[in-house]
Amino acid sequence: MLSPECVGCLDCVAVCPVKDALEIKVARRPLSLRAYAAAVLLLFFAGYFGARALGVWENGISDAEYVHRIQEDRAAPYGHPGR
Repeated sequence: MLSPECVGCLDCVAVCPVKDALEIKVARRPLSLRAYAAAVLLLFFAGYFGARALGVWENGISDAEYVHRIQEDRAAPYGHPGR
């Protein structure tokens, strides 16, 4: 039985005088790795395309500026750690 007072501390199971009277089960079946990855991607793209459609995903940098900065970065002027 689920209770709003339950915080999952398991004290009730530890102090129960009757052996195996209480048990904890996972209420839902866990997601597979593929389903979890798909859900993460779906949330990301929904947020990205939703923000673009609503006009809240914007900045003043053009695509050409991004390309220029990436090419500069590949020329190593910034000196990223790990390279």
